[in-house]
Amino acid sequence: MGLGALVYGLTRAGEGHGWADSGTVVSLAASAALLIVFVLVERHVAHPLLPLRIFRSRVRAGSYIALTLAMAAMFAMFYFLTLFVQQILGYRSLVAGISFLPLSLGIVLAATMAGKLMARVQPQIIAGIGTLLAAFSMLMFSRLSVDDSPAAAVLAAGNGTTVGGDVSYWSDVFPYLITMAVGMGMVLAGLIPASLYRVAPEDAGVGSGLFNAAQQLGGSIGLAVLSTVALHFSDQRTEQVAGPITAALPDDPGAVERALLQATFTEGVTHAFLVGSFLLLIASLVIWTTTHLKPGETNADGAHVG
Repeated sequence: MGLGALVYGLTRAGEGHGWADSGTVVSLAASAALLIVFVLVERHVAHPLLPLRIFRSRVRAGSYIALTLAMAAMFAMFYFLTLFVQQILGYRSLVAGISFLPLSLGIVLAATMAGKLMARVQPQIIAGIGTLLAAFSMLMFSRLSVDDSPAAAVLAAGNGTTVGGDVSYWSDVFPYLITMAVGMGMVLAGLIPASLYRVAPEDAGVGSGLFNAAQQLGGSIGLAVLSTVALHFSDQRTEQVAGPITAALPDDPGAVERALLQATFTEGVTHAFLVGSFLLLIASLVIWTTTHLKPGETNADGAHVG
């Protein structure tokens, strides 16, 4: 409930209600109160649902934090880039789905290859390089550029086209989908052993569950936060172009709406990509400073920590 209230509050703020909205404030306050109560209860019950000792290991705690940050950026990238290729590049839903196949397949292949490397290479190095590759990819997505001037947007709205005609999938999108796939595959493979590092046998299920929970939590929070970023910059752009677009299309509200989308969407999503890149750099810093493991070292070494 605490995490649900947190995600709802962040999402509500990003939907245009703002951070001062009473619903947003109440949701975030309720989230903080519920999470504090949860921690207090877990500290004192005999058989906690989430044993807090699992976080005593610097390696394990660092892996959960890094994974949450990385997934925050990755889930948001999926969402915004999917919208970008449909709304701005004009791809149909089927074509947009096919265009993302290299990302999905690449993550699987990269994670498999990285898993084999961990017998000889420190997981920290694999995951650390992976976050840097992913951050680079997000940075390049933030540099996507279209002619979103009011004149171009009005022309596109009138013709039923989009302003992204000059963007090439193969040169502007595909290469960075591949580097993103390789990077995230390395992150996932490299953080698995860190998340279970010297975990007590009775806590193995909790450690594995936290690894999965960090992915879902990161995705939910990341999408909420980066949606807020995208909406903020889109709104700023709307204030700049609404006048000229409305004047050019005085008797067609539908065309005005389409033109505003073409003129403002890219401004919002590229700033969201940029913030996502910073999140991945923070994740990389966490990985390089906390997840020190030897090649092949896992919880199977018999040490009981926690």
